[in-house]
Amino acid sequence: MRDVLGAAAVDAVVLADLVSAQLGVDSVRLESVTAEVAPYDLEALTTAGRYWVHGTATTPDGTGLPYRFFVKVVQSWERSPFFQMVPEAMRAEALAMIPWEREPAVYRSDLGDLLPDGLTMPAARRVAEVDDLSAAVWLDAVDVQPVRWDVPRLSGPPTCSAGWRPARGSRRSRRSARRRGCTGATRRAGSPVRCCPPCTTTTCGTTR
Repeated sequence: MRDVLGAAAVDAVVLADLVSAQLGVDSVRLESVTAEVAPYDLEALTTAGRYWVHGTATTPDGTGLPYRFFVKVVQSWERSPFFQMVPEAMRAEALAMIPWEREPAVYRSDLGDLLPDGLTMPAARRVAEVDDLSAAVWLDAVDVQPVRWDVPRLSGPPTCSAGWRPARGSRRSRRSARRRGCTGATRRAGSPVRCCPPCTTTTCGTTR
């Protein structure tokens, strides 16, 4: 793992703890570990690297299960090659405009517990400094659907979705509903819901 993740890597004991937390068991025996670079086409000023760490583990009852993490190394953008294009007299101000520490701080926080129904964030199993100017964030991998965000998908009539909703009863919630053409409310995310008028023909099955 260290040959791929470098200083962001963890030892087998720490990895086993992370896997146990992800699988919801007291302990595991690691059977395999693979680390690889996560392909990504866009350059980001505060990202030093993106990686997948995955494999299989055996739980105390003998069950073999897969695990998978997304590891992101966040850095001060003074380490980005683009920072060299900033005039020296403006560098301190430029650094202050992009505080790289905020992303690790968000994943250390309880933000996930404070989000309204229908919104969530990946579980952060580990957030640790790599050095004074970078940190590694270990997130549970999230399955995605390969859906094309094209004009036909996004140009139809507005509909409600149980996958996104501000806090119940808030003015923001009512304003958002009106902007989407909705006059009522949907039930809790995670259960099938029937959207409110004018999208009464749409049944949503979005899960949290």
